[in-house]
Amino acid sequence: MREIVIDIVRAIREARHMNGWRPQFEAALKKLAEISSAMDERTLTPPILVGGAAVELYTQGAVNTGDFDLVSAQQSALEVMMMRHGFVRPSGPGVLTRVGYTRT
Repeated sequence: MREIVIDIVRAIREARHMNGWRPQFEAALKKLAEISSAMDERTLTPPILVGGAAVELYTQGAVNTGDFDLVSAQQSALEVMMMRHGFVRPSGPGVLTRVGYTRT
């Protein structure tokens, strides 16, 4: 798992030179790398980036997305780690996603 986190960080560093990613996307990747590293340090499996954000990462910004979709074998641990990194779970009418965290 540590290799995955290292690959994410390396991709972020390379992106600075290519300037292909939007600043918001790069900031979100950095936050994902922090969360992944924190989980890895606790011997937890880091989440996997899927969906549109994975496509944006793979295409180096040729395709843009509006959110990050994550898959985790340890959902509860991921949710706790996200909250420790400043995310809050939305509540109230209209919340349809199982986990729809937003950054505070």
